[in-house]
Amino acid sequence: NELGAPIASCIETMNISTSGEGSKSIKIVAKDRAQNYSQPLLMSWIVDQTAPDVLINRAPPAITSDVNASFIFTGTDAISPMVKFKCQLDNAGFQDCVSGVRYNTLPMGPHTFQVIGTDEAGNSSQPKM
Repeated sequence: NELGAPIASCIETMNISTSGEGSKSIKIVAKDRAQNYSQPLLMSWIVDQTAPDVLINRAPPAITSDVNASFIFTGTDAISPMVKFKCQLDNAGFQDCVSGVRYNTLPMGPHTFQVIGTDEAGNSSQPKM
């Protein structure tokens, strides 16, 4: 045919199985009883099943007398962009946050910070300490 690819007959609803991650697309055409083809409709999507990587770029020193703490972090994903981060200090529960998050007037003693990144596909990283 003039579309350059085989045409498979299908019904209104069709399940498509793809392998691997990355960009996927399908061309859809209609054919009438007189064998005339419609203009092709191109549908594209991205398959991303890999969790992003999160890196804490700056954190307070392991031992400090400062009662304030700020954290700089980044997230990367090879397929889809990062859309959000969640942070947790001292197992208090993860809350939405952005890089540069600051905690003020912390009590003396040990503290633990964790961050999770989520990409546009909804994949979340493991908590990074």
